[in-house]
Amino acid sequence: MHSVGIDIGKRQHVAAICRQGQRTADKPVLRFSADRAGLAEFERWLAQHGPIDRVVMESSGH
Repeated sequence: MHSVGIDIGKRQHVAAICRQGQRTADKPVLRFSADRAGLAEFERWLAQHGPIDRVVMESSGH
């Protein structure tokens, strides 16, 4: 079971993968832009890491 955590930003997002049994996320993380090109980059990155069971997002804005 793999989980992805995403820190949502206005212009840039940061994603990290946490694998089953781990207490911390893998390094390095993916930094991607908040536009269509960035989402396409994120999709390619996800495909490289096998099946993802859960995605959680955190927004530090209002």
